Amino acid sequence: INMVNVAPYPVLSPAPLNYPLAPMLQSIYNKKLRKILQDVLDVFSPRVILNIGGYAHIEILKISKKKRIPYIVKLMGTIEFAKGPRSPIRILQYYREFLCFRNKADFYFLVDDGSLPDKVALYHGIKGDRFLLLPNPRPSSELISEQRDKDIVSVGYFSRFDKLKGTDFFYKIANNILKNNKDVRFIIAGDGPYRNFILRLKEKYPERIKYLGFIPHKELLKYYGEIDIIVSTSRYANATLQVVEGMNFGVPPVVFDVLGTRKLIEDGKTGLLVKPWNVKEFVNKLKELIENREKRIELGHKARDFVRKNIPTWEDRVDMEIRKMEELVDARG
Repeated sequence: INMVNVAPYPVLSPAPLNYPLAPMLQSIYNKKLRKILQDVLDVFSPRVILNIGGYAHIEILKISKKKRIPYIVKLMGTIEFAKGPRSPIRILQYYREFLCFRNKADFYFLVDDGSLPDKVALYHGIKGDRFLLLPNPRPSSELISEQRDKDIVSVGYFSRFDKLKGTDFFYKIANNILKNNKDVRFIIAGDGPYRNFILRLKEKYPERIKYLGFIPHKELLKYYGEIDIIVSTSRYANATLQVVEGMNFGVPPVVFDVLGTRKLIEDGKTGLLVKPWNVKEFVNKLKELIENREKRIELGHKARDFVRKNIPTWEDRVDMEIRKMEELVDARG
């Protein structure tokens, strides 16, 4: 494996400027990377190219075709274009992903977080034999120890804090629960532009908000042993890595029922699904689990059994990707 440091993708402030200028920013960035990519490929002779995230896709696509190197794009949770973009603004918001689907690579690894990337690929004319769906994986390790407090119910919210992840919804839900239920606390991990919502909760309920900030993934895993319920409030998909991890450790989820979330969670059996974006219903269903320990345990056990039977571990998923890369190399000869 050879790694080369390159300049980060340009991001403008304020953030809305990035959308109308996306084509120009992509073009500038592609030109910057063109020579770097060419120099790297002149020195090294890779058998396959894996582009994680789709940056500089157009330039890599040109080079891979010229040098006849199999080229794979890996996209992390693709925004739903299954019925076609609803407006030009929608395209500009996710211009990098749009370019990756419009200008076809040899193969695609699509991380399925419930955002229906398979339907997106099919809409753009990418047949099923040219992409591999990769579920968000589960940990292969067990919890070192469970430290759940018997006298208080702990609810976990592990997320990026922004509009897409519905942190504004989470604030309303948590505020209502904390105001009306004394034996509840929230354990929160993450960071992002909506951090102030979390800080407001911490200020109002200092004894019942445990805010960890942004912590490494390996460290986050131990906190699943402290929570009784995990919540996810994303506006577009809730089969997130954190929900999968929570279910793997027997923690039942309460989430908004959007896009392909039902592929992971069966309402009333492995978790609770809430109509998008009904905050009142979310509060009621979360309260139902908070007040019913037996139901929490029942849903948690079924969630764990489902995930461990149907979701690959990190190691298994890496093996899936390696096998597919080997197939592409062998097919190219």
